[in-house]
Amino acid sequence: QMGLLDEAVAEFRLAARDPQFSIKCTDMLGRCLLERGDFGAAIAEFERGLALPGLTDDSALAFRYSLGLVFEASGRSMEALEQFESVFTAQPNYPDVAAKIRELKR
Repeated sequence: QMGLLDEAVAEFRLAARDPQFSIKCTDMLGRCLLERGDFGAAIAEFERGLALPGLTDDSALAFRYSLGLVFEASGRSMEALEQFESVFTAQPNYPDVAAKIRELKR
């Protein structure tokens, strides 16, 4: 929130090493990288998040939705649509996912 993205990235990378915080920190790290415009690194983090042990269904949906946002922001519409449709299939009432699908199908 304060624009200290580089500092936040460094701290989330450090905290993500702890298995107790790895899922939440990986999510926050990916969000910071997306905000910073580092799409390749954000994609890598969200994909890494999907492979973390102990991932809940809700966390997996959040990672997929965030991955869709990164693909969309980087101009990779087909890949974004694929992620959003995956989320929609699992949970049709996931916030904003139906609208994202409609936007990308135009």
